[in-house]
Amino acid sequence: TSSPLYFDMCERVSQGDALAQLSAVDLVTALRSIVISADESSAAALTLLQRLSKRLRKQSVQENASTETLIEALEASHRLWRKNSVRMAEGSPSKEMRSMVYTLSQDILSRPAVKLSCDKVATICDTARATLELSSSDKLFQLIETQLVEHVRNFSRPVSVYHLARILQALESWQMKNASELVEELGDCLETAVGNIRTESVSPGAVNSILRCAALLY
Repeated sequence: TSSPLYFDMCERVSQGDALAQLSAVDLVTALRSIVISADESSAAALTLLQRLSKRLRKQSVQENASTETLIEALEASHRLWRKNSVRMAEGSPSKEMRSMVYTLSQDILSRPAVKLSCDKVATICDTARATLELSSSDKLFQLIETQLVEHVRNFSRPVSVYHLARILQALESWQMKNASELVEELGDCLETAVGNIRTESVSPGAVNSILRCAALLY
């Protein structure tokens, strides 16, 4: 159980005058503190989560944040979402976090001249798959469908088989019927990654996911 000081800090940071002083890096650090807390379901932590998520969605905050910082926010959100207490929280905390995931993912994919590595693309896809219910009419769905191809082409090779599996699982869950070009590019990545399987300690499940997802999508 966290100390009374932790709850006092959550309450103080949640206040508007304190939040306004925090940079995007500071906001993500606070978000991570909830991830490692043993009391992420407490009222103080959930209130902080709600207000951090809302603050991170502000355009002025995003504009001054690096792509790396926004990716770290998505990673923390994914880890929080995997905790039942956060996922099942009623009302604003989980709703605000899902809105933040959508907004940050859209911002990252819309940034010109940004080249995303395989692990970063996997984080975007995996977090969106876990927290959002995307349909083909969503702008984020369309960005993923159209923008990821170029990022995949620019992946440094060899890539991680584990991260490839995460990307393909997300594409499968969204039933991206127009993703054949993207799947082809991911297939090319897989060819160069095969030699890495022995050293990467890849689970049979990850390899099976790749083969199954590619067959269903292509």
